[in-house]
Order: sequence, then structure tokens, then C-alpha cells
Amino acid sequence: MAKLLTAEELALLAADGETIIDATVAGQDLRGLRFAGTVCHGVDFSGCDLAEASISSATFADCRFDGVRFAGARFDRAQFADSSARGADFSALQGKASAFANLDCAEARFDGSRMERMSLMKVGLPRASFVGAVLRRTSFAECDLTEADFSDCHLEKVAITKADLRSVTLTNTRFATIMLMDAMLDGMDLAGFGLRRCNFKGASLVGARLAGADLSQSLLVEANLTRADLTGADLGHALCTDCDARGAVLRGIKGSFSNWSRATLDAADFSGATLRHAGLRKTKAAGTRFVGTDFGRADLSGMVATACDFTSARLDGANLHLFGNEDPVMLGATTAGSKPTEPHLAVAELYQPQRGTR
Repeated sequence: MAKLLTAEELALLAADGETIIDATVAGQDLRGLRFAGTVCHGVDFSGCDLAEASISSATFADCRFDGVRFAGARFDRAQFADSSARGADFSALQGKASAFANLDCAEARFDGSRMERMSLMKVGLPRASFVGAVLRRTSFAECDLTEADFSDCHLEKVAITKADLRSVTLTNTRFATIMLMDAMLDGMDLAGFGLRRCNFKGASLVGARLAGADLSQSLLVEANLTRADLTGADLGHALCTDCDARGAVLRGIKGSFSNWSRATLDAADFSGATLRHAGLRKTKAAGTRFVGTDFGRADLSGMVATACDFTSARLDGANLHLFGNEDPVMLGATTAGSKPTEPHLAVAELYQPQRGTR
């Protein structure tokens, strides 16, 4: 049976860094309490008021924090594991170098919090609110973020991995070099977002709306961009190797120095795109539209293009070594200064501007 502690008894034990096992302080006023090196195991804090508490180098395992008010509290190297904090209020939390692991924080509030170098591993955060929070160098690994709200949030060097973000609210959210590796982003509206230098390795962006987004210097390696709309997006210097962009709309993208090597581009639309100095080595494209695309000095070596439309495309100075192009439409295309080789690959038609559709 859990031992009942008074607020005064807990304060003395917590300040001295004692170990507290199987106790309850449920519903008590613990505002401003100081935990320094304290270890709590199996302690019930349900309904307590821990506003402005100071928790430093303390460990909490198998504890209950349901409905606890942590507003304005300070966490420094605090560890919370295998515990429940459903509906807890962490608003205005100042968290630093602390860790949450296997916590149930459903409907918890982190509004206006400041979190730096925090680690959240397998934390349940459905319907949690981070409105107006500032998160820096913080990681969310395999967390449940169903219907979480990150509106007006600033995320800087934040890693969110293996998470389903399709129902997350990102109104006016600001990103700075975040990692969304293996994240589920299908159908999300990220049009116009600033996503420069973000890491989307292995992420699923099927049908996502990224029109006008800044994806310059971002990593989209092995990402699934099937049917995504990236119209007018900035992909300068982006790394898109081995990605799947079948049916994607990439009209007018700014993709100079981007790298699409080994990508699958079937039925994608790159009309009016700028791909100067881009790498498209060993890409596969069937029925892809490259109408008016600027490939100036791009590397198309080893690219396999089937029934693609290169009408009015510019391939001046492009590397076409081992380029395979079957049934092309080349009306008005230019290839001045390109580097054709291996004529036995049936690409001779490409080397001179066409006067009509073949």
C-alpha cells in the first residue's frame, strides 16, 4: 500500500536527494518544490500543483502525473520513464537536457514552453498542444503525435523520426534545419513553408502540397514524393537521390545543383523547371514532361528516358554520356555543347534540335 506523504515531508526528502518509493502525494499543493537528485519510483502525484517547481538531476519512474500542473517549472537533466502524465499542464516549462521515455502525455499542454536538448522517446502525445513553444535540439523518436498542435511554434534542429504527422496542426510553424526522417507526411499542406536544410530521408510525402516551399539544401534521399505538388518550390542544392517522384508536379522548380541520381520520375512534370548543373545520373523517366526545362550543364549520364517530352528543353553543355532516350519529343530543344557518346544507344536524334514531333 502506498505511503501517504505530506507536502512538508516530501519537500524535505526531495531537497535532500532521497529515494522515494511507493508513496502518494496526490492532490497536494507542491508549488515551487525543489527536487535535487531525487529518485521517485511508484509515486502518485496525480492532481498536484507543481507550478514553478525546480527539478534537477532527478529521476521519476513508474509515477503518475495525471492532471498535474507543471506551469513555469524548470527541468534540468530530469528523467521521466514509464509514467503517466495525461492532461498534465507543462505550459511555460523551461526544459533543458531532460528525457521523457515511454510516457503517456495524451492531451498534455506544452504551450509557450522552452525546450532545449530534450529527448522524447516513445511518448504518447495525442492531442497535445505545443502552441507558441520554442524547441531547440530536441528529438521526438517514435512518438504518437496524432492531432498534436504545433501552431506558432519555432522548431530549430529538431528531429521527429518515425512519426505519423498527417493530423498535426502546423499553422504558422517555423522550421530551421529539422529532421523528419521516415516520417509520414502524406497529403499534408506545406505550401510556402520554409524547409531549408531539412532532412526528409525516407519520409513519405505522397500527395503532399509543397508548392512554393523552400527546400533548398534539403535531404530528400529515398523520400516518397509520388503525386506531390512542388510547383515553384526551391530545390537548389537539394539531395533527392533514390527518391520516388512518380506523377509529381515539379513545374517551375528552382533546382540548380540539385541531385536526382537513381530517382524514379515516371509521369512527373518538370515543365519550365531550372535544373542547371543538376545531377540526374541513372534516373528513370517514362512519360515525363520536361517541356522548356533548363538542363544547362546538367549530368544526365546513364539516364533512361522513355517517351518523354523535351519540347523546347535546353540541354546546352549537358553530359549525355550513355543517355538512353526512346521515342522522344524534341521540338525546339537545344543541345549546343552537350557531350554525346555511345551512339549505339539510339540517342542520335537528341544531338540536333528537331524540327517537328517525332
